[in-house]
Amino acid sequence: MANLASLSSTQCAVLLIILFPLLFFIFTHSFHTYLRPLLLPTSMPFQSNGLCAGICSLPASTPDVNIFHPPCTPIDPLSVFFLRIPKAASTRLLTLSERARTTKGYLLQEFPDFPDAVAAAADEKAWDVRRQVTPLEVRDKYFRGVTAKIGLHAVTGGGRRGGFVGLPGFSKPPPPAADAGPVPRTDDQDRVLRTLFYGHLFLPDFPTSRHFSKAEHEHLTPAVISAVRDPIARMASAYNYVREGARSEAHQAAIRENRGNEALGECVVDDECSERNQLRRSCSTQALYFCGDHKECTVHWHLVTDDDYEEKTAKMLARALRNLEEKVLVTVVAEEMDLSMELLERLLPTYFEGVAAESKALDAETALRRKEEGAGGGFERDRGGGGKARAVNIASPYRKPSAAEKQIIVDKGICHADYIIWERARQLLLERAGTCGFEGGGGGAGGEL
Repeated sequence: MANLASLSSTQCAVLLIILFPLLFFIFTHSFHTYLRPLLLPTSMPFQSNGLCAGICSLPASTPDVNIFHPPCTPIDPLSVFFLRIPKAASTRLLTLSERARTTKGYLLQEFPDFPDAVAAAADEKAWDVRRQVTPLEVRDKYFRGVTAKIGLHAVTGGGRRGGFVGLPGFSKPPPPAADAGPVPRTDDQDRVLRTLFYGHLFLPDFPTSRHFSKAEHEHLTPAVISAVRDPIARMASAYNYVREGARSEAHQAAIRENRGNEALGECVVDDECSERNQLRRSCSTQALYFCGDHKECTVHWHLVTDDDYEEKTAKMLARALRNLEEKVLVTVVAEEMDLSMELLERLLPTYFEGVAAESKALDAETALRRKEEGAGGGFERDRGGGGKARAVNIASPYRKPSAAEKQIIVDKGICHADYIIWERARQLLLERAGTCGFEGGGGGAGGEL
């Protein structure tokens, strides 16, 4: 105390200037993290914004929002997280979500791509997967940012519209698309605004996050949805897309120059081409996404061979299967699109009511566009259904693998993990649809641009 008393007024002022920001940060961080959630009711009413039509509220949901509850019990979660696997009908599902939000009144929030979850840069001479492992501290920061964004959105009613802090270049949220539709707003920030979060990232471990791990916060956990596709069809679509449809013509040219211009069927039988394009990793993408953010999901792909593929991916696959079964409410199967949409609409009506009929309307729109584009000659509509027009030169070497080439891929075993995930997802879909009383299967375009 004597030392403090001996300080001059100027020194005291300097000390206060230094200490005030630190004390302010400690107070605000503690309040929003620990005190504010306790002051809010455990089940908050949703906003009534005048934009919602049809089913706009349901009784309070069980905390286990990602467990299927017979007999087909619908839920109304505070938020939905869409695990967006590339080239697995995810553009189609996002398009349907954009249409549904115009009548259901929820927000769409995109997360920046997680580097390990998307293809490497075009200027690399080969897809060097040793560089496709984000440093642990960056990875942890990214996934903490994801769970914090969803968790704090729930307890603050969507009032925090700040930027996403996780990766360089994403300090501010992206501007809404010109055709994004009306954005619901609320003046009462103690009322929750429904939001569908999505992005190309591995499944976050929501139950272990401090924002969802405590019993009083379990009801904040988002319902998780995703979409899968036949592994060879998905890999072929991804392989072709980076060469003829991704980003810009310059980017596509760099891909063709540095990774080769062979058709996938030719590349898969060429060991050098297969390594250059990391086809084993590419055809394990769906398993990697479901495995999520965990050390068991790290596979050193440059050390994996056809002979030891199953051994070196066993832990990753086992965790992916557990997550698929226990932490994902609905997995859309591209080859069972109609049935998938019926189940999605039944279980999450406050987000997806009407989506089954809208999906069929989208098929009709796509078929009409394909017919019109095909009449022009020289180009045909790429298999899709995502609602975006993209003509593909039919003279391109990027054809789909033949039946014989598909058999070679199966025999090589490079899609082993993804086939197990895809088949289990389809089995779960059929089981749950049967419990809900839905009959039949198939239907819908099911692909993605």
